Amino acid sequence: MNINLSIDIQRSPETVFSWIDDPEKARMWQTGVTTGEILLETPHRIGTRFREVILEEGGELEMEGEITGYEAGRSISMHLESRLHTVDVSHVVEALPGAARYTQDASIRWKFPVNVMIFLQGKKLRDKIISQSRGELEKLKLLCEG
Repeated sequence: MNINLSIDIQRSPETVFSWIDDPEKARMWQTGVTTGEILLETPHRIGTRFREVILEEGGELEMEGEITGYEAGRSISMHLESRLHTVDVSHVVEALPGAARYTQDASIRWKFPVNVMIFLQGKKLRDKIISQSRGELEKLKLLCEG
């Protein structure tokens, strides 16, 4: 399942990227992430490993991740694993005249037996993920522009 979203924000790319790059600030707009910790920090960010706990359907889901790509002020890519799925996500900030465009591309691969359920009800879940993600992007915009 691929989810691709973007939003234009009336702030500099540096300001927008700071809300993506800093885990504490990111938790302010990523509503599902309740806690997080760095497990291994590397000097150039690539290879940095972390753990996050996500609130999911009234329960908690633990995810471990690793930064797989990093360009300061422009992009960060991650690989995440949970007991339910694997996610590869990239966050990219591009300069626009007087603004910035934030783009989030995610590839979600579900593990057995969840993948069987997704086969049957995938559209409903995809719509729910997109709705939640759009809400998060709107919150990011408000925080950046506020």
